[in-house]
Amino acid sequence: MISSFHLQTCLVDQRNESGGIPRPNKLEYVLGMKEVNLGSCSYNSGLITSLSAGSNMVPDEKQFTNGSALGLGTGTGNVLLYARKFIDSTLPRFANEGYRVSGATAEYIVHWYDKEKDKSY
Repeated sequence: MISSFHLQTCLVDQRNESGGIPRPNKLEYVLGMKEVNLGSCSYNSGLITSLSAGSNMVPDEKQFTNGSALGLGTGTGNVLLYARKFIDSTLPRFANEGYRVSGATAEYIVHWYDKEKDKSY
């Protein structure tokens, strides 16, 4: 399971209308375990095991029969889905500042144990 990422985001519009210090072109945001839907990692364990620290990922949207969910993938498949709180509060906060997720890099890989399924991922 991947538990932490440096999210590299791009500033859509760097103009600073207040005349103060301009915003940076890129931000790094470390995505913690509470910002990842850990259950989503159980469906992609084969793809996740192929990753290592330093692996690059891209924004990804997983399609379901009743909708879709945002997360990160490798280009060949979804790796993880974001937790609801991250989608509802953190992403909009950055979007309001003109930033969007443009990619991610795996910082480290963590295996976790799901008590309900009695299985490690």
